[in-house]
Amino acid sequence: MNLNGWRVLVTRPAHQAEALCRLLQQQGAEPIRFPTLCIEPSSDIPRARSQLARLADFDLAVWVSPNAIAQTLSWTEGRLPTGTQYAVVGKASARALQQAGYAVAFQPIDGSDSEALSALPGLQQIAGWRVLIIRGEGGRELLADTLRQRGAIVEYAEVYRRGLPDVDGIALSQRWQAEGIDAVTVTSNQALEHLHQLLDTTGRACLQHTPLIAVSPRAAELARRMGHKAAVHIAAEASDAAVLAALLALRHADDNRVQ
Repeated sequence: MNLNGWRVLVTRPAHQAEALCRLLQQQGAEPIRFPTLCIEPSSDIPRARSQLARLADFDLAVWVSPNAIAQTLSWTEGRLPTGTQYAVVGKASARALQQAGYAVAFQPIDGSDSEALSALPGLQQIAGWRVLIIRGEGGRELLADTLRQRGAIVEYAEVYRRGLPDVDGIALSQRWQAEGIDAVTVTSNQALEHLHQLLDTTGRACLQHTPLIAVSPRAAELARRMGHKAAVHIAAEASDAAVLAALLALRHADDNRVQ
């Protein structure tokens, strides 16, 4: 089973899209690069840098994305305190931290979200812990709320923000209508929201009738609330391999329906 002949829309930020695009090409697909997020500096850089400078004061630091790790390592010149425990939400973040030479104390075994991280046995009895959650601006409050309910003292270090790229949504809409796209991949709710924002009315109609690969039930539910009528498939996680596996499963299901 491969993706021969398929056109797949890839909405990852430009600097994070190439690995998935190579996998798609190896499977015979044509990746259509259309970043719907760009990573920009935090709107309050002095505050974020000041919080990272106090990293040794915290019992636990939690990174919610590889972008958060990349910015942290840039501002700290790759030097993190050894007395603080480190946690990540997903496998890509774990790899980024480990490649920098630091051990991951807490990582979800099943799943790659705040619910999976907060369910770990080692994070149940944390009364009095000082926790720094390192993330982009905005986002969910569930992890912080859960840890505070368990008695932890939680702060945020918002080290980047997600912007709207300068891309031509009208051109994509026209291509979509003329040539078709077989599947769309989105790896965050905001990526999907920005895709809707960037497309014109014709493009949004095409999107609603194109199978979608999401990486969480929350994203799938958002797609349905936004009027998505085609199938929404949920990848096991946000990794390139998991997104590809979901696309291959979608292709297999389509081929079976045709037979």
